[in-house]
Amino acid sequence: MTLPITQKQITDRFDAATFKRGQQYAYLGRIVTDFLKLNKKNLTGYVQGSKRRPYVVEVLWNRNTEIGACLCTCPVYRDCKHAVALLLAAGAKCGFSADVGETSENELSWS
Repeated sequence: MTLPITQKQITDRFDAATFKRGQQYAYLGRIVTDFLKLNKKNLTGYVQGSKRRPYVVEVLWNRNTEIGACLCTCPVYRDCKHAVALLLAAGAKCGFSADVGETSENELSWS
């Protein structure tokens, strides 16, 4: 099953600093990919933060299959870098929804 969202929806959802930090976490492999759970209602996974135990992250899809809410057990709680990392890692593993008219220049890079 692919993510029901596009990469652009992730960049549009989060502020630039949060997105960049989440992108770094994804690049560094801080997502426990063995525990990714994706279904029609949500995406759940574990992301290793600065604490010993990984944070539990859940992304809920709204009725329009867009990002509805991003919840995390970290102190920020909502719309954090851990949610960005989880979304990017899940997209890399499962694929993103195709966005009509999206060009390669909109692709995410790991730089």
